[in-house]
Amino acid sequence: FFLLNLSSFSQSAESYFARPGLNLTWNFSSCTRSINVTVVYSGKRFIEDKEVLFFESMNNHKDALRFYFEGQKMFKYPKKQLFFDFGISKGDSLEGVYEGYVVDDVYDIVLDNGETRKKYDISKGSDSTSWIVGIGDIVYGFTGNKRYDFERYRFVCAKQYSTVLLENSYEYGIKCDSIFCPYPKPYFEYTKDELKVSVTNYSLYGDDYVWDWGDGTSDEMFEGTHEYKNYGCYEIMLSCKNDCSDSVSVYFKQAVSLCDLDDWEIIFSNENKLKVYKYSDEIDYYYGKSKIITVKNGVKISESILPNTNLFIGMIRDVIFYNENDWIAIGGTYGTAENKAIIVTHDAGKTWEKKMSGSYFPSDVESGTNGKAWVAQGNYKHHFYYTDDYGDSWKKIDIKNPKVQFYTFDYINDSILYSFGYLGVIPNGKYGLFKSTDGGFTWQDLSITLSSLRGIRFLTENIGIAYGDRSLYITKDGGSTFSFIRDDIDVKEIYFDTSGTGLIIGTRGRAYFTNDTCSTIRLVSCGLDKVHTAAAFGKDNYYLGKYDSDTNSSTFYKLNLDDILFCNNSTINNDNKTQKTILYPNPATNKVFIKYGDIKPRLIECYNAVGKEVYSGHFKGFIDVSDWKSGIYFVKILPGDNPMRSQLIKLIVL
Repeated sequence: FFLLNLSSFSQSAESYFARPGLNLTWNFSSCTRSINVTVVYSGKRFIEDKEVLFFESMNNHKDALRFYFEGQKMFKYPKKQLFFDFGISKGDSLEGVYEGYVVDDVYDIVLDNGETRKKYDISKGSDSTSWIVGIGDIVYGFTGNKRYDFERYRFVCAKQYSTVLLENSYEYGIKCDSIFCPYPKPYFEYTKDELKVSVTNYSLYGDDYVWDWGDGTSDEMFEGTHEYKNYGCYEIMLSCKNDCSDSVSVYFKQAVSLCDLDDWEIIFSNENKLKVYKYSDEIDYYYGKSKIITVKNGVKISESILPNTNLFIGMIRDVIFYNENDWIAIGGTYGTAENKAIIVTHDAGKTWEKKMSGSYFPSDVESGTNGKAWVAQGNYKHHFYYTDDYGDSWKKIDIKNPKVQFYTFDYINDSILYSFGYLGVIPNGKYGLFKSTDGGFTWQDLSITLSSLRGIRFLTENIGIAYGDRSLYITKDGGSTFSFIRDDIDVKEIYFDTSGTGLIIGTRGRAYFTNDTCSTIRLVSCGLDKVHTAAAFGKDNYYLGKYDSDTNSSTFYKLNLDDILFCNNSTINNDNKTQKTILYPNPATNKVFIKYGDIKPRLIECYNAVGKEVYSGHFKGFIDVSDWKSGIYFVKILPGDNPMRSQLIKLIVL
């Protein structure tokens, strides 16, 4: 008598990946960093009539990995690319992500917890790896993305809750038990009734929940309701923390409209992730991935498909339009020295010509007058490209003094250019700002002191808007000095015209508007989530683009500024900001709540009467003083990294 283990045959591949508590860890290494990444199965959701499996990242707050099954075939979502086929047999050839691989063998193995699973050994030339049902690739890891070099990824371990299924951590000198520690995953949904908003908390792994209602008030609770005093556009922020986040709060924001802003005017939609450029009152150009679409008066009139050859991978990063016929596009991806990623057309995209071998993966293209253009090459390239004949001929210009990698260009006139770049060797150098007064042939390091700088756009020779480390700054003297604006926007991109009118897009899909060079900034995406791009073309021409990853499509909306400003209550005048911070109750015995005014605090420091620091931490809406001795304390409120804007408030503890 014996017991036959049928576990590897009695369940589908999907059921193994859909086990509660399943968490998978792999290592990603590059020349600049090495990190362990853990994802945990979080459930299924029906999208487009498909039952999609979600794996949430526990190390950061990026989007989840998503997959669905058709029989024994596992597909990536939303790209619908075959990830792995568990119905394959020895000798079969694979398709999809592992195209070109051949199945060497299929057999049963026993995991560390005693379960029996199917193992698939596959190879492609000298490269080999293995897949296990319910775990994935046990050499390169369960990344869901094999677009770049396989050798950057290494499987570490798989667990179900705390039980180890398979471990490969000996390569890194670490144990599987020490890796999985989930960061908080704050998330909520809301309903509204007139001025009352009810929030439902769907967060994972969090403690100490604090709600910032966007009107200067906050509450410490798991979920509940809040009633506003005025109609308007508010941004609700839920923050929480746990031991894995080292007591640093993690937050999630949603914009809530208490005005009738749910019906936006759609001007264009397409099945790709696109950006927009408005050439004239009649003509808009939408571009992204491998196409450029021309729209006239709201009607699509043409579509240009970029070449996809071994010398140019059709993936547009940026385009400049001199006129209706002469365009320059940059794109491509990582490749060899022969790859060309600058392409030129003189017939509105009917035909294209590839330019400059070795120009793969450029980061920015900027146009000047009379056919001039500059192409920045980005990381690890100490040169850029220049043309003065609409892209027909190009010069490679080495950046020798200082030796820097340029990311972006800002054209002021035919002589003056600014560039944002990296000085030195990654990761031991620093980001910097550079200026040319001879059209880009020689450059001066402006030696800025703003260490958090991650991007800047100049409106004029002297005025520029900079961002970095969740903060906005302005320079009015060409980058010599910077003034702090605000620190509650995780800036992704900024779009400005020379008049000081512009749109700011945050990394979490919020859009903000200014028409006075950031003296006032308004949240304008109420009722419209996941904004990924924008364009500012002057009066009455402001577009917001929303990307839906579930359907892999873009929808563009026209910003009705009159309606937005009529509703919007969240105008912030940055030139006349006042904290108006209140501590209550004061005197206090247990918790002291912090009600702030125009500027949200970022850091809180507390000192006793003799100047000794008794508390320091990120703003979370309250301070627990239950263990403090009775006496007088001073609470220092810091809204950002500018100490000149700090505020000191006296607090009495009973």
